[in-house]
Amino acid sequence: MSIISSSVSEISLGAVHWYRSSFSSGELFQANDQMNFNACQILLLTIGEESKKIEAFLKFQLSSTPWELIAGLRNRLTND
Repeated sequence: MSIISSSVSEISLGAVHWYRSSFSSGELFQANDQMNFNACQILLLTIGEESKKIEAFLKFQLSSTPWELIAGLRNRLTND
């Protein structure tokens, strides 16, 4: 994985946390604030896309990270 891919994922994940920080668990999806919802959705798509670019040896070293679930979430958000 390149440094750029790693940075994009870290920045995106930080932004997701920031956008949802003003909502309690599950409230973001019920809120009438489409902007925060859309922002989180796009950032999760970005994380999922970048996770597919991670090299196999790094995925092996970080085997506790659910890489397939992360990529699967991206596919589900995109196609469903």
